[in-house]
Amino acid sequence: SVRLYNGTDRCSGRVEVYHDGQWGKVCNNQWNQETAKVVCKELNCGVPKPIQGPINYGESNLKGVTAQCSGSVTSVSQCTLQDYGGTCEGVSLSCAGNPPLRLINGTDRCSGRVEIRHNDQWGTVCDDNWDIRDAQVVCRAMDCGSAQTAKSSAYFGQGEGDIWLDDMDCQGNETSLLHCNHARLGENNCGHGEDAGVICSGIRLMNGTNQCSGRVEFYHNNQWAPAYNLNWGTKEARVVCREMNCGDPVESSSSFGQAGHQRGYRVNCIGTEDFVTQCTLREYTKSNNDPAEEAAVICSAPTVPSAKLPDLHAQTVTCRASFTGNVKLTGGANRCEGRVEYFDKKQWGTLCSEAWDVNDASVACKQLDCGRAHKITTQNEYGLGNGHTWMDQIECRSLEVRLVNGKDECAGRVEVRRGDTWHTVCDQDWTLSKAQVVCDSLQCGTAVEALGGAHFGQGTGLVVEACDSCFENVTTLQQCSLKGFRSSSCGHERDATAVCAVASSDLCRTEIPAFLIPSAAQLRLVGGPRQCSGRVEVLYKGQWGTVCDDEWQLANGDVVCRQLGCGHAVSAPTSAHFGRGTGPIWLDNVECTGQESTLTHCSHNSFGDNNCGHGEDAGVIC
Repeated sequence: SVRLYNGTDRCSGRVEVYHDGQWGKVCNNQWNQETAKVVCKELNCGVPKPIQGPINYGESNLKGVTAQCSGSVTSVSQCTLQDYGGTCEGVSLSCAGNPPLRLINGTDRCSGRVEIRHNDQWGTVCDDNWDIRDAQVVCRAMDCGSAQTAKSSAYFGQGEGDIWLDDMDCQGNETSLLHCNHARLGENNCGHGEDAGVICSGIRLMNGTNQCSGRVEFYHNNQWAPAYNLNWGTKEARVVCREMNCGDPVESSSSFGQAGHQRGYRVNCIGTEDFVTQCTLREYTKSNNDPAEEAAVICSAPTVPSAKLPDLHAQTVTCRASFTGNVKLTGGANRCEGRVEYFDKKQWGTLCSEAWDVNDASVACKQLDCGRAHKITTQNEYGLGNGHTWMDQIECRSLEVRLVNGKDECAGRVEVRRGDTWHTVCDQDWTLSKAQVVCDSLQCGTAVEALGGAHFGQGTGLVVEACDSCFENVTTLQQCSLKGFRSSSCGHERDATAVCAVASSDLCRTEIPAFLIPSAAQLRLVGGPRQCSGRVEVLYKGQWGTVCDDEWQLANGDVVCRQLGCGHAVSAPTSAHFGRGTGPIWLDNVECTGQESTLTHCSHNSFGDNNCGHGEDAGVIC
C-alpha cells in the first residue's frame, strides 16, 4: 500500500500510496512525524532519520493524496487517505533502515568491533585480509564518514558466537560488506582473537570532485552538521585534511554548493588538532539574509577508490594508474617537478632514493595529474628535505601493457604483462579498437594505427592471442593480466604494434594536464540531494560539461557510480531530472557494458559532438 520511489536506497524516496485502485503521491499538507513512522515501520526500514536539512527526491505527475495516521495503526492503508485536488508538493522521506551491522565496545557509535547479523544472530568478522578498504565500507554503511583505521587482533575485545565473515576483499566503494568478495557466510579458519574492528573519522566532504575535496560536515551530538565559513581558514582546513588523511589544504575558501542547513557550527582550530571535534565548536543558527555559507576544503592528495592495494609499508608495492597515496613535489619551478615527499602517519617525509626508477616516477606523475615522467634524479637537485625520511622502499611496477621500440611510450610493439613476465601479442585479429584499449590504458589519447608484422621489431618470449575478451576495455585487460592470456602459435614476425596520438615528444610530459587526455576525464554529480546522486558532469579542456541522455541506461550509471566510489547505480534518470546544466554538452551516445573502469572508456561520440540540449542532461542515483 506504500512505497518510496526515486530514492538513494530502498528506505528513502518520494512517498507514494495505493489508493482507490491507483498509485498517488502523498502531499505534505497534513504530513506529520507519526505518519512518517508508520511508513518507515511498514517498509521494515526502522524509524525516520532526524531532519538535518531539506531532502527532495523529485516530483511526479501522479494524483495528490493526503495521508494522516494516528493511534496504533501498523499500515498506511489504515490511515485517513483522501484525494487532493490543489497544489501538491510531494513528501520526500528518508528512513534509518535496519542495517545488519553494528560496532561494539568502541568509544562512540562510530568505532568498535564489527558485527553483522545473519540468521537472526550477531557474529563477528575475521581480520584475515582486513584493511582500510573494508573499513571504508563499514564506515559508509554506518553513516560514520570516512575510515580512519582498520583494527585487527580483537582490538575492541573478543566477540562471541559465530564468525560470519572471513577473507574480506572490498574495493572500498561498496555499500555493504556483503557486496564485497568474501568466503561463504560462516566459513572461516579464525578464532575470536582475530575479530576485526574499525575507527571512523566522523567527518565527510560532500559534493566534491574527489574524496579529498568538498563541503565539510562532521558528526557531533548524534547528528551530521555543517561547518560555516565564519572565521574558517587554513588552520581549520589543515585539521580536516589531516583527519581525512588527505595531505595539506590547497584551498579553504572554495564552494561546493550549499545543502541549505539552518543550523551548524562555527569552528575554531589551533591547527595541531587530530580531529575537528577537538577544535572549539560553537552552535550557530542562520538568520534571514545571513551571508554565512557552509565551509569547504580542497586537500592536496585526492584518494580514488580502486583495486585493493598492498600495505604501503611492505618492501614492494604494486601500483596501477589509480595509485592511492599522498604525494607532493617541492622545491621545483612548478608543481610538476621537485623533491618527492610522501604523507603518512600524519606527517610529510622524503623518500629514500634507493631503488627509485622511472616506474616509480611515472606513478607519482600520474597521481599528481602531471602526465608522464620526463626526467628523474636521485641527486639533491631540489634541495634537502626536512623532517622524517621514509626508509621503506617503495617500488612500483609498470602497468598491464607497454609499447616498446617506438619513438616514445605511446607508440611501439605491444607487450602485456603476466606477473613479472612480458609477452608480445599476435597481429591476428588485431584491430584499431583493440589498439585503443592499449592507448586508454597508457593514457596516450587516440589510437591512430594498429599495425602488424613486427613493425617496431620482433620481441622475445611467449606470444599471446589478441582475444576479444582481453582487449574489450581497460578493465578486461587488467583482468587478463591477473588471470593470464591465451597462448598463440604465431611467431615474433607477427608481433602487433600500436601508435597513439599524443602531444609532440619534444614537449615536457609533466606539463601535459590530465584533462587533455579523454581517458582521464574527471566526473562529478551536481544538483542531487546528496553526494552520490545528481546530474553527471565531465571535466574536459578545463571546463565542466554535461552528458546527453541518448542511449543513457543503468549500465552507464554503474560505471559512473563505481568511478566516483559510490557503489552501484539504482537509477539512471534522463530528461534533466536533476535540473539543466550549463555550458558544453561533452558526451553523447554513451554506451557502456557496465564493466568499464571510467565513463570515457565506454563507447561515445567525440567530445562535444552531440545533437542535444540541456533538457536531455543525464543523471544517476547510486
